[in-house]
Amino acid sequence: MNNFKKIQSDIDVSPFLKELETYLQKYPWDTARSMLIDVQKETRNIHLRHHVTSQKFPEIPNSPLHALTTHTYPHFQNTYAFLERIARKQNGSLSRAMIVKLLPHSQVYKHYDAGTYYKVRDRYHLVLQ
Repeated sequence: MNNFKKIQSDIDVSPFLKELETYLQKYPWDTARSMLIDVQKETRNIHLRHHVTSQKFPEIPNSPLHALTTHTYPHFQNTYAFLERIARKQNGSLSRAMIVKLLPHSQVYKHYDAGTYYKVRDRYHLVLQ
């Protein structure tokens, strides 16, 4: 865990879990990412904010462009508010965001996130369960 730095602890995640539970009663986990990205094959996800691809440079999927909320926005108001607060506390702005489920007895395989997108952003993880 030497690539991680704890910035906050004792976060009440119950409002986020409640939103997730309510969402999953109507909609399934997304599996497209796990089928496209081999190192993520044991994950499921819900995109909260996704990157905007450039029509000028579609071959550069990780270019440093803006991110937009997805159709999930109305279902995750508490989660979004928390993410925005953390971004402000870090003197940044919210970019991509997703909820990721790791399947039981699974892992995210070793990988390196490449591209300009990752060079100009910090990444944060919050464990819900």
